[in-house]
Amino acid sequence: MKKALILLILALTGCSVRDNQEYCPQQFLTVLFTPGEETKAASEAAESAVSHLSVLLFTDGSTAPYAFGSAEGGSLSLSIASGIYTVYAIANFPSFVPSSSTSPSAIASMTSDLTDNSRSALVMSGALRRSITSSGTVAVPVLRHTSKVILKAVSVDFGGTFLEGETVHLKKCYLDNVWGSCSFGTSSGGISPEATVPSGSGTWYNLHGYVPSAADGLLYSAMETDIPDGTTWSGRQFFYCTPNPSAETGENAVPCCTRLVLEASVGDDADICYYHVDLPGMAPNSAYSVSVAIGYSGGDGPESNIGRWSFSAEVSVEDYSVSEMRVTL
Repeated sequence: MKKALILLILALTGCSVRDNQEYCPQQFLTVLFTPGEETKAASEAAESAVSHLSVLLFTDGSTAPYAFGSAEGGSLSLSIASGIYTVYAIANFPSFVPSSSTSPSAIASMTSDLTDNSRSALVMSGALRRSITSSGTVAVPVLRHTSKVILKAVSVDFGGTFLEGETVHLKKCYLDNVWGSCSFGTSSGGISPEATVPSGSGTWYNLHGYVPSAADGLLYSAMETDIPDGTTWSGRQFFYCTPNPSAETGENAVPCCTRLVLEASVGDDADICYYHVDLPGMAPNSAYSVSVAIGYSGGDGPESNIGRWSFSAEVSVEDYSVSEMRVTL
């Protein structure tokens, strides 16, 4: 289940009577990013932050914006006449520079790269068609271009094996097989982010294993945590990736689904072993909560197949975003 963030557009206007006719000046729109209460999965407040905002308004059938603008931070102002508009809102994507020639189809064909995101500025977009004729509030839902992966808990139970009583030394966690782009996409009312199909012309991050990159801040965590036999770690770690729609789970396949990989050693053995969790068919603006149970030593590579008796995982999709906040002017 997933919800959209809300960009609230406050349309302020006043009318007067001139020569026995009602006269309405141009409306002055102030666009504000106003999140509501965080859900349980969106525990990092920065996920709702807006550092850059672009807004375009299109009249029906138009291929050029009636009005547009960009601003640092979460607000900007535009002057428009009363009418029916499709309002496009794009957050945290400063490389996009709207112009008088920007068309809806051009926006829909754009893609964002994983490295366009940061933990404090996730790319978001959305659109809404609405009649704006008087004072009031317009709420534009926007969706994140990323998927969120939460490592929720790791439990260790070596009971009945020769590893009983040993400690798992969890070294690092990361996402591998991350496809690097997300489309702004199309919907009946404008745009809605879509996972792009991996191809030869795109960028992979951590393909079949960890490779240091500019995306480490989103994909990688140095854990250095000890989990004794019979205990559970529940510190929660968060990762963010552009969604990979592949459902292929074969070892070293290309394309292949994104995986959450845990690197660890067991007891006094210095050798690194690996545990991985397949995350097939990921979607934008979705959160995947993962709990794992370790029952034996792992594989010898990040994608090695290991027996179910060695390792098991539960994956659930949780609310990612915020509830809607209603504002009355």
